[in-house]
Amino acid sequence: MKSHRIAVAVAAAAIAPALLLSAPAVAAGKPAATAGSQSAVVAEDGRAAISAKVPGNVTAGVWTELQLTVDNRAGRTMEDLYAGIDTFVSASDFKDGDSELEYRAKDGSWQQPFTFGGNSHSIEWGRVEKGAVFTIEARIRYASHVSGHGMFNALVGSSSHTGWGGSTSLSFDVQPADGVQVPPDKATDHSTRVAFRGLPPKSDIRAGGDWRQFQLVLDNRRGEADIANFKLLMSVGLAGRAQPGQAEFEYRTSPDAPWQPWKVTRIQPMGILGSLNPPKLAKGELRTMDVRLRIAADAPTGGGVVIVWGGPEKNPQARTTSRMLDVTAG
Repeated sequence: MKSHRIAVAVAAAAIAPALLLSAPAVAAGKPAATAGSQSAVVAEDGRAAISAKVPGNVTAGVWTELQLTVDNRAGRTMEDLYAGIDTFVSASDFKDGDSELEYRAKDGSWQQPFTFGGNSHSIEWGRVEKGAVFTIEARIRYASHVSGHGMFNALVGSSSHTGWGGSTSLSFDVQPADGVQVPPDKATDHSTRVAFRGLPPKSDIRAGGDWRQFQLVLDNRRGEADIANFKLLMSVGLAGRAQPGQAEFEYRTSPDAPWQPWKVTRIQPMGILGSLNPPKLAKGELRTMDVRLRIAADAPTGGGVVIVWGGPEKNPQARTTSRMLDVTAG
């Protein structure tokens, strides 16, 4: 293995734990990694930087396009630039080889990068002049049985220079395709997964504006039994001190059912926590639930986050996912 491939693995291992803290960090008013969409560039003086663009939702079993942008204006001419990419889904049944990555080479053809560890990849790009800024087109496909909270870590560097350049991290949901069942030999993690659908990362939500409707996806296809009470908790984090009534959240159990308000259980300095009436999930069920969010006119503007936790009642192993928001003035 080349030395820079070892660096890719080490850096990815360092990035992933930090990403898990990204959503609470925003709720606490601290900088955080981007959930999907365009990532922020993490650059160092004299080194190349990298940013990435990944959709907020990725459907398992089909190719999803993404982009990597390399900015070498602060770097130096390199003969052997590489982009290291690590893909991961936070589920114990996500195994080596459950994701595929391809990139568009300089001749326009789709190529497979060097892959090691099953879900870590290295794109060998070659010579890059100082001052160059360019985009690498890529695409990713997860095995059809995969679902859960996904992470995408990328870094850029050169094995001919000490260390590596900038890095970036993004999070998103890997969603199941409708009607796809999980083979019994793949269902080793029997926990139910939760995901957002229809809420793009960094969505603009206007304070005092209309309801923003989207969906929750509850995936019990790996379940070993019916779940009588599937507990759902929601948190809406705001950029300033939250006050009662500044975030309204409603849901309905079917398209024809009336909207029901969440039950606010706690108001913290940077967010409002509430619960939904726990639905019943059948063994093997894949359910989509309509939800909607509205931000009051007097709410603080700026970066925000919406988080969902879901799991069987009295079961500490709840699954979670999140979306970053941008609350704008009305």
